[in-house]
Amino acid sequence: MADRDSIAEPDWTTVRRVEDETGSHVEPPFDEMWPDLWKLRWLAASVGAAIGTEIHVGEDTKHGGPYRFGISYRYSDIDGTPVGVGTSQSRSVDGMWTYLTGMESGHRIAAGRIAELERQSGHSVIETREELDTLDWPCLVREITPEDELEFYPQIWERAFQTDGWNRAGQMFDEQDCTPRLPVEVLPEPKEASRG
Repeated sequence: MADRDSIAEPDWTTVRRVEDETGSHVEPPFDEMWPDLWKLRWLAASVGAAIGTEIHVGEDTKHGGPYRFGISYRYSDIDGTPVGVGTSQSRSVDGMWTYLTGMESGHRIAAGRIAELERQSGHSVIETREELDTLDWPCLVREITPEDELEFYPQIWERAFQTDGWNRAGQMFDEQDCTPRLPVEVLPEPKEASRG
């Protein structure tokens, strides 16, 4: 095992996943000679790069006994905005390794499922009146609220039956209020979405 006092600790911010002709690998490569803390910091940096968050591993000095580590990470809101510190846990070396690899596996599985659901839903964005007019009954759309407006429940519209207009979901057709505010997102029909 490397003596931490004799060599400088690597810069973990440079750790990244590289895709090239040989496949996918992490740079800089893992070094078996590193002390356990550095190994975990390398893994945390590689997992953080893979899932898009910052993960920090440090020595847990609060507890006596076995050598333990703590973890904290920043996570992002659904739009990518950093939210804050997620958690701090103290684990053994093996427990921390399992925890970190589990984070990456869980992220990969969730990202795959989200991508699959997006493909299944076929959501598309309509930005012009001409595109809106091509949609036929039955059809549902949801207004896309501009980022500078606070809207907890964007309006959903349904193509009005046997007319050229739209009506707000759950309301009767109103000639004075029959056009969604653009842009809108086309939603799947509920009966189609529930077939799974």
